[in-house]
Amino acid sequence: MKSHQATDEPMTPFRRVNDIADELATECRKEAIEDLAESPSKIFYPDSIAALQIKGLIISRDLKTEVHKALNDKNLRKFLQNKYHWNNTTFDSIDWYTVQKSLEKKPAAFTTAIAKLVHRWQPTNKVVARYSKDAT
Repeated sequence: MKSHQATDEPMTPFRRVNDIADELATECRKEAIEDLAESPSKIFYPDSIAALQIKGLIISRDLKTEVHKALNDKNLRKFLQNKYHWNNTTFDSIDWYTVQKSLEKKPAAFTTAIAKLVHRWQPTNKVVARYSKDAT
């Protein structure tokens, strides 16, 4: 009997089922932790000819996105920190996951407009003059 269930009353069928469920959940959790500790070669499909591994993780979907992130995340972070004079604490305090999830559901034109707004790239007279034919 678990300590949170300890009582002087006799064990009812409901409490016995709950106790069995607790034991099964504990066993399952322990097995899952052991499975995660296995090497990536044991986790990936044994008949596969090749696998993509980035920073110790096997990548099985969204390959293009994951490769792009692996190649650019560090440089993008450095660029944004330099541009906006952010330290690591400021950068890490931004909920980038929520920003990503909210933007990926929007049409491309919307995300482009938001990016231009955030980075102050609106077509002001100064910006338009930079790209106009007469300015060259």
